[in-house]
Amino acid sequence: MDKGTVVETEPIRVFVPLAAIKEGHFLLGRYNVDTEVLNDLRVLTNRGTVPPSTDINRYALIGMGANLPGQPLNDFVEEHCQGWDGVTPINLYFNRADGTYARWEATGIAKAAG
Repeated sequence: MDKGTVVETEPIRVFVPLAAIKEGHFLLGRYNVDTEVLNDLRVLTNRGTVPPSTDINRYALIGMGANLPGQPLNDFVEEHCQGWDGVTPINLYFNRADGTYARWEATGIAKAAG
């Protein structure tokens, strides 16, 4: 890493709506090509495509490792979010330095009973 380069220590948060979990969407990470620092994280629909890498950014689905396909959110949440109530949207947190999963929390936003 270059002298003077600052790596953000706060994890990146991504809001995950209930529908994204139930429909098996994915998480898409955007990494800096030179530093491999995770710069952005967002939900990608299960019909979406991963953008091509550029000279600055590399894009990858999150969940199963660099050389494997991404893990659908329903499987990821089941594996990593023990105690999730199955009805509340959640926030997932990932470490910026290496893109690894850090933790989760319920948002407190519950869907009204219909």
